[in-house]
Amino acid sequence: MKRITSFLVVLLCTGWFTSCAPEGQAKPEGLIPEGEMVMVLKDISLVEARFQRRLSMPGIHPNELVFENYKMVFDSHNIDIEQFKKSYSYYEENPEIMRNMYDSVIIVLTKEESALKETTEK
Repeated sequence: MKRITSFLVVLLCTGWFTSCAPEGQAKPEGLIPEGEMVMVLKDISLVEARFQRRLSMPGIHPNELVFENYKMVFDSHNIDIEQFKKSYSYYEENPEIMRNMYDSVIIVLTKEESALKETTEK
């Protein structure tokens, strides 16, 4: 019975994930998988938050720093800006997938924040 239940869960999840692809839009070559895209979006959110806190830095244009940090994020995930743009555009065409990814970003950030708080409280 447990095997049948496991099989049904896998079958339903497979059907759900394949049915979530945007209709009529082919997946671009080099599409960043959803799980990896969540981590990229999380890192980009951290970059954005860091620079929202710093309104200005003497001698350096903030946009240059943001771009450099984006490049570091892309390099750490072994992707380039074009791959990110294509993937983001693809996922943006399906708001349900995009919302789920951003929900996952919030969950990951919340877990990281909790872990950080635990280590600083010790």
